[in-house]
Amino acid sequence: MESNLLDSQIKDFLFGKWRFETSRGGFMLILKDDYTYEQTWNQKTSVINELMQLPFGNKTIGEWYVENATLFLKYKNTPHSVLNIDFFPMSITTVLNSTLSFFIPDTYRILTIIDQRRIYMQCEETDDSFIAIRD
Repeated sequence: MESNLLDSQIKDFLFGKWRFETSRGGFMLILKDDYTYEQTWNQKTSVINELMQLPFGNKTIGEWYVENATLFLKYKNTPHSVLNIDFFPMSITTVLNSTLSFFIPDTYRILTIIDQRRIYMQCEETDDSFIAIRD
């Protein structure tokens, strides 16, 4: 199946749990039918990646949508972050994530829906292409 499907058809197809392997490491993405998501990173084991996970954790929660055959992920929260310190009525990470995701959502262009379990995608920020597998 090519990605010339309607955005509504792509949305319906994407609901569920997906496994990704990229050059930056693997992650699990759960796309829920209320258009929220949970993303859990399993970084490749290097000292730099481990240090990057310390302040922010390996899990993010947010909202998702599809537009022009592209999946957009807008961060809302990082529940395992050490920066989840309450500052006024919100935590620091909530403020950072909300600000950053407003300007820079993660975007994944859907190149081809291979079959009911696999999608060929491209991360628009890094130009990495990979196959996502439904779990």
